[in-house]
Amino acid sequence: MHRSLGLMALLLLAACADSPAPATPPLLDPTLPHNGGTYADWGGRWWAWTLGLPASQAPYAVDTCTTAGQPTEPVFFLAGTGGMGAATRSCTIPPGRALFFPLVNGTTWACWEGEPGGGGGCPENSEATLRSQLEATWSELPSTVRVVLDGVNVDLGAIADLRGASGRIDFAGPATPDAPADNYCMTPLPDVAAACGETVGAPRWLLSDGYWAMLRPLSPGAHTLRIYGATHAGAPDEFVVDVTYDLDVQ
Repeated sequence: MHRSLGLMALLLLAACADSPAPATPPLLDPTLPHNGGTYADWGGRWWAWTLGLPASQAPYAVDTCTTAGQPTEPVFFLAGTGGMGAATRSCTIPPGRALFFPLVNGTTWACWEGEPGGGGGCPENSEATLRSQLEATWSELPSTVRVVLDGVNVDLGAIADLRGASGRIDFAGPATPDAPADNYCMTPLPDVAAACGETVGAPRWLLSDGYWAMLRPLSPGAHTLRIYGATHAGAPDEFVVDVTYDLDVQ
């Protein structure tokens, strides 16, 4: 009897030794900081990166990864589609970089209502007022969020944990009145400046909110990553992000 038990124990140990180790989940825990910041911190840095680029290089509107202005930390930013339909992008990224990207996200700007076509007024530019506007939008969970890596759905856990609301993000505006033509709402144009009591080229600021994901660095070689998110599905204000990345890590 004892010999049989010993043999069974040895067989079990051999089976365990032959079993592959559980795969490490690709998603970095959204409730913890990573690479020097929380999801909310990285969301603010992502917006600073996006809006610091010329509109001609807007990462949500090009067919390759935008390498300009990427973080010095071991993180690489990817972008969605700005609600402008599905897209496929190809790019090469350095090894050892975590991937950070929005699932669905948005901003509210100081002086936004004073923009041309925005109503001509200028609301109170307090952080509390703008934060309440974001809260009304982003406290509702997205209709759908999905990340698929190399054909396998990434476990995103509790969707509410993916939410990250930034602090105030400041921008220095371009120096000339015509410069905003190649920037995304970085600085008031002359009529906006008059409406809001600001000067052309003056710094602007915003707050951001939304749902994000940060993945562990990928192994060297080819990978396919699909990012999909939707809010208010089927409603007039439905917003959809749908982008597929063909990645080459090298």
